[in-house]
Amino acid sequence: RRSSDLVNMLMAVSLFILMGYSLTSSALHEWTGVFVFCLIGIHQYINRGWWLRIFQGRYTKFRMIQVLLTLLFLLSAVALAWSGFVMSRHVFSFLPSRGSGTTAQIVHLSAAFWFFILSGVHLGFNRPAVDRMIRFFKRKGFSLPGKAGEIIYKGLAVYGGYVFYKRHVFDYLFMETHFMISGGRENPFFFLFDYVSLFILFVFIGNGLMKAKFLK
Repeated sequence: RRSSDLVNMLMAVSLFILMGYSLTSSALHEWTGVFVFCLIGIHQYINRGWWLRIFQGRYTKFRMIQVLLTLLFLLSAVALAWSGFVMSRHVFSFLPSRGSGTTAQIVHLSAAFWFFILSGVHLGFNRPAVDRMIRFFKRKGFSLPGKAGEIIYKGLAVYGGYVFYKRHVFDYLFMETHFMISGGRENPFFFLFDYVSLFILFVFIGNGLMKAKFLK
């Protein structure tokens, strides 16, 4: 569990670094992307038992949704890896020309948002992992009274819905735009607040699906 939780936390931090491409360097973005791809491999290995049991047991509606979203999560990771490899100017710059940069850019932008959103849903499916992360931060002194923490959590999820609209996430998901829509260089704090809220929205949705009685 400790190794799995460490991988989850490293992946979450890395995701926000990747989404903040406009605030960092392209070299950092590429190396972080390679690091995340390695973390995905480690995560799959740690949870290999889940894959070994995929054809066993009863399939509830929730389990079907869980398997479908996990496959989409991995598909978005593959799309990110391919498009990032094609566009690489640092990590794989020593290799010859690898394809259409324009197509790769469109795929990369769309896959990045799918991966980000599905990561949130995937984490929401695993409530014990979320609870362990909360206990970890409590031990470090970052804690709020239960009711206040729940209100803030739900408030951030609601604000995340506004961020989804404000930041044109739907357009990115369905390739309606080929570049990041931005009004200029952002304040890192407000950028992080927006994307943390967006991520929490989908953790909230994933957790809601997990607890929904009609999917049992």
